[in-house]
Amino acid sequence: MPRIPEADWVDIREDMTDEEVVAALLAHLRRARTRYTTVVCREARARLTAPMRLEMRAVHDFVLKKLAWLRKTVRKQRLALQAGASSVGASPSVPFLDSRILDGGFVYFFGRRLTLRQGAGALYRFNLQTMTLEIPALTGAGELSAKDEFASRTALWLMDAFENVLAGFARRFRARLAAAPQAHRALREVRLSQATTRWGSCTIKGSIRINWRLALLPVFFADYVFAHEAAHLTHFNHSPQFWACVETYFPDCRRARGLLKNFPISRLFAAPVASGDVLRRLGRGKALYLERTVFVDGNGVPCLSPSPEDLARTWCRNEESLGLPLKMVQGSLSSLFI
Repeated sequence: MPRIPEADWVDIREDMTDEEVVAALLAHLRRARTRYTTVVCREARARLTAPMRLEMRAVHDFVLKKLAWLRKTVRKQRLALQAGASSVGASPSVPFLDSRILDGGFVYFFGRRLTLRQGAGALYRFNLQTMTLEIPALTGAGELSAKDEFASRTALWLMDAFENVLAGFARRFRARLAAAPQAHRALREVRLSQATTRWGSCTIKGSIRINWRLALLPVFFADYVFAHEAAHLTHFNHSPQFWACVETYFPDCRRARGLLKNFPISRLFAAPVASGDVLRRLGRGKALYLERTVFVDGNGVPCLSPSPEDLARTWCRNEESLGLPLKMVQGSLSSLFI
């Protein structure tokens, strides 16, 4: 998914008048092939998107209707940013935001710290016992800098590992939907998203997209996001009926939703990731986790790839560090491997 240019985002300051806010958003209006006009807020900034042929007057009226919500949302985000600046890195209550994507650094893999090393071969090497991942030798593909290629190859491996988990989610929900008494859309496909403002999405045609950065967090959160999007197959809205459906899929949805607000998407993997075309040249879609990764034991000797049960036990240990009930987490995980 191509990145949206930073120029499309507008800083909404407290001292701006309503007229200034409207003028700034219209000046940075982004036209797209979409049916709807939207305004999105992220880190106290806003982005306005409208259909290609929609008249400016209609866009102007839409912004006027959204002004009160926009100011309230931006104010909350600004307060959260100010609180985060003084606490993130010093407080253990906001984990997973301190990754260092470089040789000798680390990233998180389903909530566990994964040490990163620069390798010399063509394959990844993953040691589950020491939680160390060797990145293949850099090739300069896509004219990336060494730092950006290292980050992109790390992201690729996380994406591919996460897709294996999403396949388990999809199997489970297809079975549940088949047995559901109420009308629903078919789950057509599940794909990864590189969005910077949304954890997931579901289209009217039944296509679910899940943000790959959930691979950094304990699997509890990916399970919730998938349940949220799967509920849209029955209720394409956020009505009380929708939330009741989410709760049947994921009983602890309220807690998951509240905890997820602690993790700004754009800060979970802050290093730049290459565009889709470059990612494909680096190996996107080539089964990196299962076919292009050498799994090794604590002594560096190649071994069999870890079973889903082994990974589940690893994840459960980490879930306890968030204070999440282990029984609930095990129930969530066990349903992945039916």
